[in-house]
Amino acid sequence: MKPYTIFFAVFSLLLASPSSQAQNLVQNPGFEEYEQCPEYLGSVRSYSLQKPEGIVYHWLANPSNCTPDYFHPCGKRLFRVPKNLCGEMPAHEGEAYVGIIARIGEAGIYNMQDLYYREHITTKLRDSLRQGYLYKVSFWVALSEYANFAVGNISALLTDKPYSIKENEAHQAQINAPKGWLDSKNQWVEITDTLEAKGGERYLTIGNFESYKNHQIKKTTQSTEYIKKFNYNRAYYYIDMVSVRILGKAPITSPPLLTQKINITFQSDFGILEIGKPVILKNIYFDFDKAELLPASLPELEKLRNFLETQNDTKIQITGHTDSIGTAQKNTELSRQRAESVVKYLTQKGISATRLRAEGLGESKPIQSNEKEEGRQQNRRVEFVILPKSP
Repeated sequence: MKPYTIFFAVFSLLLASPSSQAQNLVQNPGFEEYEQCPEYLGSVRSYSLQKPEGIVYHWLANPSNCTPDYFHPCGKRLFRVPKNLCGEMPAHEGEAYVGIIARIGEAGIYNMQDLYYREHITTKLRDSLRQGYLYKVSFWVALSEYANFAVGNISALLTDKPYSIKENEAHQAQINAPKGWLDSKNQWVEITDTLEAKGGERYLTIGNFESYKNHQIKKTTQSTEYIKKFNYNRAYYYIDMVSVRILGKAPITSPPLLTQKINITFQSDFGILEIGKPVILKNIYFDFDKAELLPASLPELEKLRNFLETQNDTKIQITGHTDSIGTAQKNTELSRQRAESVVKYLTQKGISATRLRAEGLGESKPIQSNEKEEGRQQNRRVEFVILPKSP
């Protein structure tokens, strides 16, 4: 690991309380315990049903009329692990996982009401969260192989009472995926963050909490190879290994501490890097008006990948910029797509998507005049910036 220097006086208490030493408050976190081997769709059900067979212990469907699925090697052919009716995917840990429809992709044979449909799973924690304490919440998701749509966020919502999730209703979840798309098929991605408890949170719900009007969903491919598969027209995700662990009491920041400057620097192939200071990625190439990376970009991208592997707890934001040729709306979209291409390359090389964010600013932040080609060339750029760590 390359050396880096950290000067700080805040939050040192947290470093002494690794989450790995605390009990996981989630019961049956890997969905290994079950009442019956899965034989049909919708094995994860609500206890309110008359015949609750097939329930995964400690987990419920939310709302009660939705039908998340259960996959285990003991199940019937279409409900096994690793190969099942939604694709082929080994468990992240252990043998089992559940599957949910995060969104319906297109109306097709469905009516508009069907497009509101989404599934969530809920569990009751071993104990309520304690006010003023920090908790690390994490879970793993994977877009299924046969799904032809992806969403921008799958989140975790913690509440003090059981709460039924209503269709087309937004909820402010506490644990969210970074900005971007959860569109890497057959790849487990960890969604994790730190939460300061208000006190009393006892129920954890996982799913997509965007309203239909504001939801993010996109088609992942124009291929019709899996069009006859159950989950082709859906943003369908596997979920595994859910964890809620206490970190320790949240630090009390006094006014003198709030005024102290935290200076973090990193040694890298890009030179000395500082949190919040943009770095232009040189020699990143795209075809005109395209977002696909050209092969000549790989050396610079490999430098960035090496840095992220060395500093394996660092998160960055990738930002795309354009010149002023074309409409502002089109330039913003193109710059965002180019930033997402860089993120996609890094995730394919093994960098967790939770460490990466993508944004496009179009022509809004030029570094040179757009009047001449030399200036426009410098304005067409991709940058990255190291993000500050969340307390």
